Amino acid sequence: MHRSNSRLAYLSSIWEQAKKNKQAKKAIEILKQEGMDLETMRHAIAVIPLLPKRRARSRLLPLPKGAWRVVRFLREMAEFAATPYSEVQVRDEQGIMYYGRGVVRELLKSGQLADSLEKALGCHWVVTEVNARQNAVATLYWEVNERISRPHDRELFDVLHAVFAAAGKKFPWEKSVDALRKSVDHELHVRQAASRKVSR
Repeated sequence: MHRSNSRLAYLSSIWEQAKKNKQAKKAIEILKQEGMDLETMRHAIAVIPLLPKRRARSRLLPLPKGAWRVVRFLREMAEFAATPYSEVQVRDEQGIMYYGRGVVRELLKSGQLADSLEKALGCHWVVTEVNARQNAVATLYWEVNERISRPHDRELFDVLHAVFAAAGKKFPWEKSVDALRKSVDHELHVRQAASRKVSR
C-alpha cells in the first residue's frame, strides 16, 4: 500500500509540474471546456513517459505437431477408465503409481482435459506484443476524440510534451503533431493486423 501511495504521489507531482507549462495549461483548459476533464485521468497520463517502449507486433501461434494425437490419447484413456471390467494404471513423473478407474478419471477430469485441449486446438491463437507507451497514447487519443466531436491533436500534443518534460523523458514526437498522429495510426494497424490473423 505504501509503495502504491508513493507511486501515485510521484505521478501526481509529474502532472502538477506539467500543468505549469503554458501550452499544456491552455490545452487542459480547452479540453475541459469541450467536456473532457483530463484531471480525472491525470495518473494514467502522467505514467505514459514511464511506460516501456518496444516494437509492437502480432504473430500467429502455430499449433504444436502431434497435438491432435494427444487429444485422441486422452479420450481413449477416459474411455477405458469408464468401461466396466477394464483397468488402467498410471505412473507419474515422480514414480507414483495410480490404480483404479476412479483415480484415472480424476486425473483425466472425466474427459474435461481432452475437451479443453480440443477446444484450444480448434482456435486460432494470435499473440500481440504491445508497445505499452504507444498503446496508452492511442487509448488516450481515441477516448478524447470519442468524447469530443472534433479532433484536438494539438492540445494532446502539448499536454504530452509537458508531461514527458516533467518526467525528465525525451519526447518521442518532437517533430510535429503529425508524428504523434502517425504513432496512433501505427497502434491501430497493429490491432487490425492481429484481428486479421486471428480471423483467417
